Amino acid sequence: MVVQKTSDSTTGMKKTKPAAKKKTKVTTSSLQTLQKTRTTCRNKFGWSKSTKSNYAGYIKQGKKFLADIIAERRANGEGAVCKEGINTDLLEKAFENPPNKYSAMALELFLVQKCFTENWGKSTGDGIHGAFADYWDHMCVQTSIGNRLNEADVSNISGMERHTLVPMHMTK
Repeated sequence: MVVQKTSDSTTGMKKTKPAAKKKTKVTTSSLQTLQKTRTTCRNKFGWSKSTKSNYAGYIKQGKKFLADIIAERRANGEGAVCKEGINTDLLEKAFENPPNKYSAMALELFLVQKCFTENWGKSTGDGIHGAFADYWDHMCVQTSIGNRLNEADVSNISGMERHTLVPMHMTK
C-alpha cells in the first residue's frame, strides 16, 4: 500500500493516509446478466419478507376490489362508458401493465374503501400507497406492440403524484 504524507495545519504534525487505489477497467456485463443481477439483489436486499407479503396482499386485494367494482358496473348496465364518462373496459385494466388514466382513480377508490368505509386507518392507507408505488415503479411498462411508453404517453396518467404511477426508469 502506498502512503501519502500530509501536514495538519492546526497541529503541525504530519498525518499519513492511504493513496487512492487505481481502478481497473471492467468490461460491461450483458443485458441478461444485469437484469438477473438486478432481480437477485432486489429480492435479497429489497423489502423484508413481511413487507413483500403485505404488499402482495394489498395488490391482490386491490385487483379483487376493482374486479368487484367492474362486475357491479356491468350488472347495473353501465357497459362501455357511464354517464360520468368513465370507460369501464379501460377502468378494468387500471391495475394492469401498463397503468392507464384510471389507475390513480382506482387506487383512490380502493384507499377510500379500506381507510374510510372499512375504517382501517392511515397506516393501512400508507401501506396500500407504498405497495402500489412499488408495483408501478418496478413494472416493465410496454405497449401492446412491445414498445416502451414515451413521455407523451405517460403524461396521460394523472391524478396522483407522478412518481407513484410511473416506473423509476421513466422519470427524470
